[in-house]
Amino acid sequence: MENSVRGKDMETTRDKVIRMILEEMDSKIEASEIQDDTNLFEDLEIDSIAALDIVSKVEEEWGISLTDYPELLDEMETVSSFVTFLENLCGGE
Repeated sequence: MENSVRGKDMETTRDKVIRMILEEMDSKIEASEIQDDTNLFEDLEIDSIAALDIVSKVEEEWGISLTDYPELLDEMETVSSFVTFLENLCGGE
């Protein structure tokens, strides 16, 4: 099964999301430490300002607006849930 965000496979989407998280954290951790079930707020201690910065990067990367999605912070709980949210929003299969 292939999941895509505008033609990108899910692993690529996941990698991009992880890259954005790492950029926001100033590389305080390694990419290998972030798993699909890593909780962005509890495990990585990302605060709301950092979360908004990540959202801004996602919007720019995929040319989408996430401001109309009040459930977004809930969907950002884990890497997997955030990638799935993006897949569903962008019409991934």
